[in-house]
Amino acid sequence: MHFNAERSLNYEVEVKTSWLGDRLGVNLAIFHNEIDDFQVTFFNPAVNASFVSNAGASITGAELEVRATPIDGLDIIAGLGIVEGSLTNLTNPFTGVTSNASELLAAPDLTYNLAIQYRDPSGLFGRLELVGSGTTVFDEENTITQAPFALVNARLGYEFDHYGVYLFGNNLFNTDYITGGSRICGQLRGTRHLWHSGEG
Repeated sequence: MHFNAERSLNYEVEVKTSWLGDRLGVNLAIFHNEIDDFQVTFFNPAVNASFVSNAGASITGAELEVRATPIDGLDIIAGLGIVEGSLTNLTNPFTGVTSNASELLAAPDLTYNLAIQYRDPSGLFGRLELVGSGTTVFDEENTITQAPFALVNARLGYEFDHYGVYLFGNNLFNTDYITGGSRICGQLRGTRHLWHSGEG
């Protein structure tokens, strides 16, 4: 099946700031992307085949990052991302249905993270983080979605001059969530995972 190469026109404004002797940093980015022939992959498990369809895409969003170091070795890191995306003229190669009012696929409308980490001069390192995601859509009809969820991760280790040894604990509360889904022959099919990296 033939499909076209993507072409995009991107606009972005970014501001990076440092305060209080570099103990506080605040970064803000605002962006808008117009994409022609945006490539969307459709997988049909019934025939074990994937096909690519082209669509128009528009993505607008903003990202905020904050890092604070109240005392030496202790960092508090927070981030927030907001994205609004849409697809137009997207045709499902299996059903032939064309959608002109679809949200951007596999792109959560909201992401956030909050982490506290400490590096001791002796080499000990610890990090605890919360990683969250807003609603995510997986099909062009916007009928397969993942509701907002949050994960808690932790890391403890010892760092040497050029390497470190760590013990990871990701998704400590075993949150189950969908990372992909499709609708084939009227049935919902999803891919679920118990872990999602929130490393920052």
